[in-house]
Amino acid sequence: MWLVGGNFIKKRWEMKQLFADKPLALHIPKKLSDAYTNAFAFAAANSNIVAAAYEFVAFVSSSNFVTISSNDLPDYVLQKNTTTNEIIADAQETISELRHQTYYPPSILGFKYLEFGPSPTNLWLLVPCSSPLSYGDTKEWSPFPAVWHDGKWKFCMWLDWVP
Repeated sequence: MWLVGGNFIKKRWEMKQLFADKPLALHIPKKLSDAYTNAFAFAAANSNIVAAAYEFVAFVSSSNFVTISSNDLPDYVLQKNTTTNEIIADAQETISELRHQTYYPPSILGFKYLEFGPSPTNLWLLVPCSSPLSYGDTKEWSPFPAVWHDGKWKFCMWLDWVP
């Protein structure tokens, strides 16, 4: 009804007039506001690490990632109690599993310091990703963990728990 002829413009004008003299406010919970404040402070203080996270996700999302050699995979994957040679030996299977997911740019809220991990900082990133399900056009959504290790981001499985 609003999209027929000039009625759309008339209805839009009526709505504008209805709210013209009423102040509108958006209530943001303090917990969310604090989370974003802290996240933006982290990003400002660690801009190189945040930029590297976006570059990492852009690379693993590209067709270049699935064509890397087995010897290069340890630069992008880290797993507890697994040697570099073991990562290389399983590289084709790992790459196949990783390429079936679609990765999305991380949220500023996705960076987390945790008490465990492979490096002194234990800075983790939850990379949003989706995988197609075997039926229909449905996708399964979940975060995939990455850790800041040796000056770069790597997909990481540490312990039996994924942050």
